[in-house]
This record gives sequence, C-alpha cells and structure tokens, in this order.
Amino acid sequence: MKTKLQLLWSLALAGMILTVPLRATSDVAADWRAELESAQQATGQDVGGRTRADALLRNALNSVRNGLSDETVPAGISGEAAAAHAAFSVLAVLYPGNLTAFEARLAQSLATIDGSPAAIAAGRQWGEHVAATILADQGDAVALNADTFVRAAKAPDVPVILPENIAEQPVLGPGRFLFTVLAGEPGTRGHVDGPAATARFDHPGSIAVDAAGNAYVSELELHTIRKIGPDGTVTTLAGTAGQAGSADGPGGIARFNQPYGIAVDDAGNVFVSDVGNHTIRKIDPTGTVTTLAGKAGEKGHVNGLPGVSRLESPHHLAADDAGNVYFTEWPANGFSPRFRRISPDGLVTQPSITFQTHVAVTSGISYTDSWFFSLAVDHTGNVYAVNSDDFSFVDVVKLTPNAQGDYTGLSLAALPGHPADPLKSNWDWMVSGLGVDGANQVYVKNGFNQIRQYAPDGTGAVYYVGGNHGGYHYDSLAVHPSGLVFTLPEAGSERAGSIEVGLFDPAATGPVIILATGSREEARGASSNFRVWAAGGPGLSYQWYFNSAPIAGATADSFTVDSVQDATAGLYHVVVRDNSGSATSLKQKLTVRPGPSAGTGSSSRAITLPAPATPGGTGGGSLDPATSLALLLLLATAARRRTT
Repeated sequence: MKTKLQLLWSLALAGMILTVPLRATSDVAADWRAELESAQQATGQDVGGRTRADALLRNALNSVRNGLSDETVPAGISGEAAAAHAAFSVLAVLYPGNLTAFEARLAQSLATIDGSPAAIAAGRQWGEHVAATILADQGDAVALNADTFVRAAKAPDVPVILPENIAEQPVLGPGRFLFTVLAGEPGTRGHVDGPAATARFDHPGSIAVDAAGNAYVSELELHTIRKIGPDGTVTTLAGTAGQAGSADGPGGIARFNQPYGIAVDDAGNVFVSDVGNHTIRKIDPTGTVTTLAGKAGEKGHVNGLPGVSRLESPHHLAADDAGNVYFTEWPANGFSPRFRRISPDGLVTQPSITFQTHVAVTSGISYTDSWFFSLAVDHTGNVYAVNSDDFSFVDVVKLTPNAQGDYTGLSLAALPGHPADPLKSNWDWMVSGLGVDGANQVYVKNGFNQIRQYAPDGTGAVYYVGGNHGGYHYDSLAVHPSGLVFTLPEAGSERAGSIEVGLFDPAATGPVIILATGSREEARGASSNFRVWAAGGPGLSYQWYFNSAPIAGATADSFTVDSVQDATAGLYHVVVRDNSGSATSLKQKLTVRPGPSAGTGSSSRAITLPAPATPGGTGGGSLDPATSLALLLLLATAARRRTT
C-alpha cells in the first residue's frame, strides 16, 4: 500500500542537483489518464470537478518535469518514479474510493522503471512532496479528503520489500501453483460469449466459483455478469453489454451499473455488489435478478429489510453456507469503511468487531481506521478479510462469530503455529485476494504472485505462483472446494482479458519468474533496460537472448541496450536456470519510436507487464491451455487430502 520509503531516502541524496528529465512525465501522464477518467465516471463528477481534477493532475506532472519553483531536485531521482508517485498522491486525495486501481497502476509503473531502489525511493518522496505542494493551494481538492497527507506524515516506517529482494523469501514446499487460461485471450479485450478460445472479456472486476466448477465474473465497465462453465464455455448470465442501469428481471432484461464484488452460495444464487447503484443484487439459479439490499440511486447507511436498507458503494462480497452475505462499503469520506451482513431474509445489519491485540504481532496497529480489501468465509462461519490502513500495515484477519452475532477479530499472524513472519511484514505488500477450499484451508494471494495457504490451525506455507507470470494477478481470487484457484490477471497487464485457473503441484520444482519488464518503444539513441526478478534453488543463473540468439556476457538479472537503433530492435528474452531446471520468459519486443533522435541518456516508459510462459524444471511440467477444467477437477479431487 502507500508505505513510506524514508529508510532509503538518504541513499539517494548525494548533495548534487539535477533537473528531472523532461521525457519522464509524458508517458506517465498517458498511463494515468484512464485511471482519472475511470474515477470521474465512478463518482459522477460534474464538469467543473472534472476540469479541476484534470488541472491538478497536470500541474503535479508538470511540476515533476520542471521542478517546483525556487526548488531544486536531488540527484538520483527517477523522473518517471516521481511522476508516478505524484499522480498517485493527487488522485488518492481526489478519489479515495479508487485506491485499489491506483495502487495497481503505481505498482505496474514502478516495476518497469530503469533505476536503483534508492532512485525509486527518492522518486516516491519527491513525488509526494510535489503532490502535497500542488494540493496545498487547492483547498477545495484537499477538502475532499483533508487528512490524507497528515496521515501519511504520521505513518510509522515499516520494512519495505522491493522486487530486488523478492528472491530472498523462502520457497516452502516444494511445489508450485501451475496456471492455465480457462477462457478468453490474454491481452485481448471484448465481450464475446462462446467457447473458451473465442470468448472475450473486457474489464473483469471479481470472480467467484461454485461447487460444480462454474466460475462467475463481473464485467465492471460493460455492466454484465458472465458465467464460465467447467469446459470453458462463456455465457452472459445477466445484464446487457454496455447498457448501464438498474432493472430487475430475467438475465437479459436486468441492468447493472458498475458491478464489482461477486459471490455464490451453496444453492447456486449469485450475489453482486452493484457499486454505481449502491445496491446488492441477487441472481437466482433461473437467471432472474432481484435487488437484495439498498435502493438504486439512494446511497446511505440504513440497516433493515429490503426496501428500507440503504448502502454506500458496496464492494467486496462473500457468502456462507447458511445463506448470509457479507459485504464491505467504501464511503465517500474514504477512511470509515464498513463491514455489513445480509441475512437470508434480506435484513441488513452492521455487526461489531472487537480486535484482539497481540504483543509483537499486532501491537500498535489500529484496525478501527482501516480498509477491508477482500473477503472470504469458511464452512464454519469464520470470515476472513484483507485489512490495511494504506500506510503502515497489511494484514489478514479472521473474524469469529459469537452468540450475539458480532465478531472477534484476530490476525492470522497470531494463530498458533504460524511462521515467524507476520502478515504485516514486508513481503505481504499488496495482499490482494482471499479464498477458502472445502477443507477450510485459507489461500492468501499477494501482489508479487505468491500464494500462502493456511491450514485450519493457522499454520501456513509460502508457494510461488507457477509459470512465468510477468505481472500481477489482480485482487480477486476464488477457490473451488477441491483446491483449484481461479484468478484474474491485472487490468492493464498483457494478460488482461483472460480468466486463469491453477492447481497446486507438490512435486513441481525449478525456478520461477516472479516479475519482468515487458515490451516497450524507445526513442532512437536512448538506452533501454530489461529486467527480470526470479526465485529458485541453488545455482540460479541467467542468459539473455536477442532474436533467439544468446547475447555474449549477458548473464545477469538485467540487460541494457546502450543505444537503441534499428539494428538493436527486436525480441529479447531470458532463460533462468537453477540446479533442478529452467524457466523461459516471454519474448519482450523493443521497437524504435518514430521521431527525432533522443540523444544521450536513458529512457524508460511505464509499460504493461508480460504474459507467463511455459514453466520449466524437473517435475514442474505445465498445464496445456487446451486442457479442460473437468480434467483439473479430477486432478484436484485426487490431491484433496494433501497436507499443507
């Protein structure tokens, strides 16, 4: 989340002064334009508000490029990092309800920067300084969320993980989650029903799965709910693509307005958080849509039965075996999130949560002023939530019900038998997804493609996501009772548009490519750096290739093209090896940008992250993309009794 990097700041200050490169902000501005427009659409902002917000974003980016008036910019600052952080800080103040999307964009931008950790850290501090200075002169903007920068300044320093030290985290197992595409085409957006290979998705928001292996996906921007059968066949369950509204009725007649969270119960009912309408919708097994809670167009906070209850921006959902539905709200003030429950008769209540504090684990953490980013529920009624205050910690909490219908909250890090590293430690930065299988094992997914699986007694293990995923899986995770994991690639990444399903293979070994820079277009004469972050066993080594030919001496985790020319344009990839096998990245395309020469210096764009390639390594194998979910279900059933 928005963790401070002050501990690295001193490394970037060498007493020298430079001007931030002029080229840095143009690419960043384009990257953040879609995030700004999406946030404005979600809030229904008027023309004046849109103009003011656009001006604030442009002023922040221009100030990074030119340096603030009468100020100098320290050496070592990455202009692109500074611009990305300035854009994030401005939009976080203006649209606090969109932090998840903004954080994903920020992480994606930072992952592609050619610069040292110290330069990135310095860029963060300078970017926040620029944003704070710009917003200080805009009282109407800061008033939308006046305490953002005050809270950031007060946030304590915590350990920070960067991609450089991902590989230092232990791989417990052995084993890997091996993923394959269930439906859709990576990197291709659309709204097409039909067989797995020809189906298309536009902007999936969340995913859920039922006991029969059917997956359900919310289409945020096209206002529909999609269903994926076990064989990968896709249909539109409810709504009509591109038609926003609020109408109950049979599937094609019903209308939604930015549906996001999704859950399914044992009876086959699908529940949807209709964010733009401030309602929770229910789709019964016949495909008929009704409004379960709230009233379209009337946001508020009123408990009660259907017709009486009022909600405000419901987001994440979970459903238990008894027919209760749990949801979170992200109110407009940004820092008063709510956890609410809907009983089977439609009664909305807001149960209280009493959090327990544990020495050396949760001491000093305030759970009363934090966000719930994701929800899951096990088969005994315990609710799990990703919890963060955006600045100082990320945690996963277990909410245990009591006789009064309220909950006791406990950090998973405090459960008996938990490993020494608590969830609020650095590697869990950007924890983004939760799920529970039929054996009540809890799956926790973080932003660096790691999955931690917890047994019911709280003991856990870390498994890297299998394959060569060069980008994040987004913040939605669904787990079938058998242990199959369904997930959505990050919006904006090169895998966006596909739905993926994975199975844990306890015998899989070999290196894993966790993160990688991707294809890019550079100015003629600029330098361009390709980078990969990998984890593996003893003997980890690298070899880079250009147009499938090995590059002499290119045996580090990064490779730099010193001067981009027509002769150096082409396809680059890396093979990572350890003593048990190898993994090959996707080919990353370097093209020359049309226009005048860039002269000397480096150039780095905020670019999308690459798609996964076939995993290698002894015992690792791969899942054939044509393999049906039915086969995976059989494999999962055979492995169901495996131990953590």
